[in-house]
Amino acid sequence: MSISTTVRMATGSDLAYVVEQQRRWSNALGFLPRVAHTRYIDANRVLIAMHNGQRAGYANMIISAKGLLRLPQIAIDHELLRIGIGSALMHALINIGNSHGSDAIRLTSRADLHANDFWPTTGFYVTLTTRPNNARQQPLLEWTRQLARPSQRSIKSDKRSLAAEVV
Repeated sequence: MSISTTVRMATGSDLAYVVEQQRRWSNALGFLPRVAHTRYIDANRVLIAMHNGQRAGYANMIISAKGLLRLPQIAIDHELLRIGIGSALMHALINIGNSHGSDAIRLTSRADLHANDFWPTTGFYVTLTTRPNNARQQPLLEWTRQLARPSQRSIKSDKRSLAAEVV
């Protein structure tokens, strides 16, 4: 039996899945209202990882005009951790960042999360630690992964949609 993981752009039919994953990972993810997820999906800013034909994870993103691809949320199904789904999402995000001329990918996570073991394996490093005065009293880690500099890649001049960049 062949195991296959692919990544595609989310559609409106993925909204309930994304909202459910956020709920399941509520201890680790910052809350976004359903309407925010809808806007991300409508703007082609949510990737869905598919594993053997089933949804397996998602990532939402913001691409700034200043060359930064930000990841407000990324989540993998609890039952499918550590089998390459996160790596597949990261590969797609790196391709999107490179094709849009982004200098880096950045995300923030609480310091006490097991997911922090994953980020260095995909080229991320801690660029900032903050200690907010909040109920959890957990430091926040800002993770950054540098992308190829514009001089190191050919930036596409055409304005392709993100949907065309995800395989």
